[in-house]
Amino acid sequence: MTLLQHTIYGEGPHLGVMLHGILGSRGNWASFAKKLAERHADWRFCTVDLRNHGDSFHAGPDDDNSLKACADDLLELFMHLGQEPAWLSGHSFGGKVAMVYADECATELSQLWILDSTPGLSTSGRVSGEVERVLDTLRSIPMPVARRDDVVEAVVARGLSLPIAKWMTTNLRRDTRDGASGFQWRFHLDGVEAMLRSYAAYDGYKMLHAPPCAIGYVRGAKSDRWTADDIAHLHALHDEGHIALTTLDNAGHWVHTDAPEALLAVFDDNLKALAAQA
Repeated sequence: MTLLQHTIYGEGPHLGVMLHGILGSRGNWASFAKKLAERHADWRFCTVDLRNHGDSFHAGPDDDNSLKACADDLLELFMHLGQEPAWLSGHSFGGKVAMVYADECATELSQLWILDSTPGLSTSGRVSGEVERVLDTLRSIPMPVARRDDVVEAVVARGLSLPIAKWMTTNLRRDTRDGASGFQWRFHLDGVEAMLRSYAAYDGYKMLHAPPCAIGYVRGAKSDRWTADDIAHLHALHDEGHIALTTLDNAGHWVHTDAPEALLAVFDDNLKALAAQA
């Protein structure tokens, strides 16, 4: 198997791993991982490009692009590194990948952090209206494009926000194959859509009611990904002692960019305690 592309920050003996969301990359967590490594000398933090994303491999049309396949990719990477993580976090889509890894693959994991990732299944088979609009827009843009700004203009013209448009340009790479000139997507759209179908079909509440390790759940109070029923369910899981729920008042879905210091503070005490226990 081709290994997932990854970057490690810090030199401590304890391993923590951070997973991005759909259409993201390990670069989304680079500055955050650097800060954690600076604050916790006992740790090193690994950011990962999931399959079909960033610089990692693109799965073929007949390959399995399920959450379980993504979790198996992680296990293969950790075997290569010679160490499984004691601490794992996943944002959005990465949250469900982390849940499946913790439930079906992990043997050494002590803490799992799920960041603004709705755990339930989607009866419609869809993830969110915004994600669907982004995918439809990406499909409509002929590739390669000559300039990054071509993507910005096309995305904004379809009614999506300027921040989303600029975020999409971080997923472009210069295409030099066969004398080509311009930019192509880093991600593999067919694979991404298959991954999203698996995300929508996975009911993480079953695992949360019988967690395999300590689970911290972080929700952005301003996030648009949550129904009232989901929020109530999370609070019930917290009250019953299955998870430790933290709500960041000033954060939306992108908790690490909206409230980075608040999220760092949530992680700090837990990382120190884990290192002390080892």
